[in-house]
Amino acid sequence: MAQTVLITGGSRGIGAACVRTFAENGWNTAFTYSKSREAADRLAEETGALALLADQQDTAAVELAVAEGKARFGTIDAVVCNAGIAEQKLFQNITDADWMRMLDVNLMGTVRTIRAVLPEMLHNHKGSIVTVSSMWGECGASCESHYSASKAAIIGLSKSLAQELGPSNIRVN
Repeated sequence: MAQTVLITGGSRGIGAACVRTFAENGWNTAFTYSKSREAADRLAEETGALALLADQQDTAAVELAVAEGKARFGTIDAVVCNAGIAEQKLFQNITDADWMRMLDVNLMGTVRTIRAVLPEMLHNHKGSIVTVSSMWGECGASCESHYSASKAAIIGLSKSLAQELGPSNIRVN
């Protein structure tokens, strides 16, 4: 029986490359997208993957995407938390709303996705969670302080969850 992966932000870029790779390697593949419907439809047709509309800022939409993936494939064995945004602005020009949107999409979108898949992984005592960060989360980037901070938070979250979930045979990288 093939394993199933859910990839957030899968309609383009790194996410689309992940969708293609998993599908080519025989995985049941589902992916989320928020804006690129045409790209998502083309990728789903090309790979046979299940495209699911889900804004990472919407907890209910993320939970519904996970439920739809499970309904189609029976389980989700792995998740790639890839969805994210970036923005270049001087620090003094980044508004509170800019900060909150960056953290909500990049960090909290990852949190929402992991929370939605985790109960089944804990029940099954197995799973794999991959989070996508950035080198800027390690060393910072000029004119991208809010992006760098959100990606650093993902690194910290992943390291913490690796320790917490490892004893349950759930890998976090």
